[in-house]
Amino acid sequence: VETLQDLLLSQNHMLGVYEESARSEKARQQATLGLDLSDVLDEVQRQATREMLLELDDTWWALRAKLDDYLVAAKHQVAAFSQISDQLEEYTSKCSVGFSAMQ
Repeated sequence: VETLQDLLLSQNHMLGVYEESARSEKARQQATLGLDLSDVLDEVQRQATREMLLELDDTWWALRAKLDDYLVAAKHQVAAFSQISDQLEEYTSKCSVGFSAMQ
């Protein structure tokens, strides 16, 4: 029983050494970085803002591509209406276009 107690005391001491080592290392890292909670919160906010802007940029360019496609289609439609309007005027006013060209 005494040997078992000595073994447990030795292991408990070793755990205490590890815990103290981890605690001192953590304190050293915090001192090296010089960060406090407000610095961390500021960095988190900057990162969130950066991610939001990147998502907005992706959304904008996807929307812009659809808008460009719409404008190209609208331009073709206006050109087609303009052409048919000119032909209709040629047919009705000047009689220079035959009915078969109107179809």
